[in-house]
Amino acid sequence: FGSFSFGIAILPSLVRLLAGRPVFITFHEIYTPFINDLRQNILILLNRVKDTIILLGCSEAFVSVPKRAEHLGHLYPWKRNRLHVIPIGPNIIPERAVPNTAKNLRPQRADLKHGLGVPEDAILLGSFGMLHIDKRYDLLLKCLRGLIDRGHHMRLLLIGPYSEEHPYFIYVKKCIDDLDLAAYLVWTGSGTPHEVSGWFSLLDIYVMTDIRGASDRKSSMLSALSHGLPVVSNRGSDTTESFVNNENIVLLPENAEDEFVAAIEKLILAPQLRHDIGVQARSLYHRSYAWDVIANRSIEQYGHYVARV
Repeated sequence: FGSFSFGIAILPSLVRLLAGRPVFITFHEIYTPFINDLRQNILILLNRVKDTIILLGCSEAFVSVPKRAEHLGHLYPWKRNRLHVIPIGPNIIPERAVPNTAKNLRPQRADLKHGLGVPEDAILLGSFGMLHIDKRYDLLLKCLRGLIDRGHHMRLLLIGPYSEEHPYFIYVKKCIDDLDLAAYLVWTGSGTPHEVSGWFSLLDIYVMTDIRGASDRKSSMLSALSHGLPVVSNRGSDTTESFVNNENIVLLPENAEDEFVAAIEKLILAPQLRHDIGVQARSLYHRSYAWDVIANRSIEQYGHYVARV
């Protein structure tokens, strides 16, 4: 609703006061941790003010990250029993319920790769979502350069919309030029859910280099899990216990470029390991992040509220 728009923040209080109805709020993002960027921190501070007004005005709140719910419970103890941890779901769910390595998908994969200009024998890394400083694409690009320098036949598929006028795109473009990577990148731009799911099916490894790490609030990464992809990411302030290193994901320190390169290379050289981690990733998605699971958990909390009142 815009960083400088506060009208939406008072809406829960108005609904409860004027209509006498309970208000449930689901926060995709709340109390975002500060980062080493002055402009972003000013926006984060403004958003925290709005978050507080909304939180104090609602009857119950659903928060996607356990650590943030715990922090809010300490700040506002009278709200502690009104805070519930429910993850968000993926942006994109697979249109096929079979692994992306299945033989019957190979002709489709070949056609899609050809349409994007990706060589059939290239290892395809991928990332998904809006361009934002949090994504640390500079680290992702350095990893790509390192893998190429080690002799691997690589391409990087960046899935999602972008604007060439956006400051972060300009920064990323400079990184690409400095590392001489233009020939190894494919930008998809926007796509329909069907198209984006198809692009996911092409990926060999999904890489997320996010400031706050792998977490229940990263719908883009959850989309990769839903497609059964092996994910290489970093631990961060939002990382939860559901992500188990070398089981359903590969987790590394945030700025460990050499470790990222080594981990991705290990997966490149071990197709069975990629497959096994992908299978466990899909299993985690079905247990915790599928929309029917999230819906049932939400309905359960609504029922508990009704029973109390």
